[in-house]
Amino acid sequence: MNFVSSNYGSNMDFYLRYNNFWGVSGVLAETRFYSNTGSNIQPYTSNWSFANIYINHDGYSLPSISNDMALGTTIHEMGHAFGLAHYNNNQYSIMCQTGYGRKVQRVQKTDNDAINQLY
Repeated sequence: MNFVSSNYGSNMDFYLRYNNFWGVSGVLAETRFYSNTGSNIQPYTSNWSFANIYINHDGYSLPSISNDMALGTTIHEMGHAFGLAHYNNNQYSIMCQTGYGRKVQRVQKTDNDAINQLY
């Protein structure tokens, strides 16, 4: 990643949001994908130019969310920006959602293998 002062020329940007951004509670973070014109797109149906990762301050501030869990969620969202989908069948993959019982908070061999397969 390179530092840029705007999202022009950047591929992955992070933004802090609150529960009202989603209209529901319980969302810790989300990655959204955009075309080169800035339109929000579905990542598995077309190519994207950049991704925004939205971090929920309210969610990360909960007493039940440790710093390690928050870091794992951020890494999970970065996995999406690199092109990885959820892998909820493997609780030992960073790409397993927390709601499906993810047991790890760091990239695992299975995640590295998935990145190597993509690139």
